[in-house]
Amino acid sequence: MKSGRLLHSTIFFSLIIVTNGAATKAEYACGDEPSPWQDIVSFHQHQPAREIIHNVVQHEKTYDTLPADPIDVVFICHPKDSRTLDLAINGARLNVENIRRVIVVSATRLTNNAEWFDEAAFPFNKASVSLEIFNGNKTLANNYLMVKDTRIGWIYQQFLKLYAPFVIPGISSNVLTIDADTIFLNSVSFIDEAGKALFNPGKEFVPCYFAHAARLLPGFKKLYAAYSGISHHMLFQRAILEDLFSMIQSVHKTEPWRAFCRCIDLNEIFGSAFSEYEIYFNFVFARTEQVKIRLLRWNNIKFDQKKIDYHAKNGFDYVSCHTYILKAQNWGNHDYA
Repeated sequence: MKSGRLLHSTIFFSLIIVTNGAATKAEYACGDEPSPWQDIVSFHQHQPAREIIHNVVQHEKTYDTLPADPIDVVFICHPKDSRTLDLAINGARLNVENIRRVIVVSATRLTNNAEWFDEAAFPFNKASVSLEIFNGNKTLANNYLMVKDTRIGWIYQQFLKLYAPFVIPGISSNVLTIDADTIFLNSVSFIDEAGKALFNPGKEFVPCYFAHAARLLPGFKKLYAAYSGISHHMLFQRAILEDLFSMIQSVHKTEPWRAFCRCIDLNEIFGSAFSEYEIYFNFVFARTEQVKIRLLRWNNIKFDQKKIDYHAKNGFDYVSCHTYILKAQNWGNHDYA
């Protein structure tokens, strides 16, 4: 141990592996070594695959999405993104059409420029999420919370986004989550005149996101080869989330956030465990015609006011100033990175 923090390379995980009724204990060191989990996907038992999401787009649902409702914007923010938070808030207020409230969800108040909602009010925290991932094993769960390269904060913040439309009192049925390092520069609508929700796709493809989603909802597929649901913001509509959560509960017989945790591949706990944006994007386009893709102009940039101004003047709709681009500055262990 150094400075009260366990080093990633010195953390040991003990697994109890049951094969044909015999229990075997194995210890693995985490660090630059091969994955400690080898071929173990999860401690949890998953139901045999059956088709829950159809393999083809059938557009079988019509939702009462209340398109006339205003849009409430939610930022999930860790102190590492506080340098861009006020810019992001101002960008949303100026450029998100039909906006009403702006809410920052965080452990402590980070700005006076928006409403603050305490993340402690959610029905889970990082400790309970970690415990669920490791099936109640407190040693493994606590080690994962403390290890240098943990991704528990990144996993946790996805649940905050998914649950915000249900937890925050008086929130609209239309909730736009925006990453706290994402700044809107020009006017953007998120619901068209026909009442369809509008989505701007990204281009990345991470196979393990879809492997997780298929365990969560058997039959889940990536719908569009060219499109990703990851573009640093998402319009969540409560009626659609209710349908998604109901479907997850029907498969796993537990609360959705617990089901998400139980479907995480332990080989991915230091990488890309799952994506709430990919799940929602592909789910909604598979379920209804009340959605539409419209392309926005955006870019990932290093935080620099001149660069932000340049993109605004040149017609970009938004920019994302990611912490990982700030190579020259040491930000330490970032929970939400």
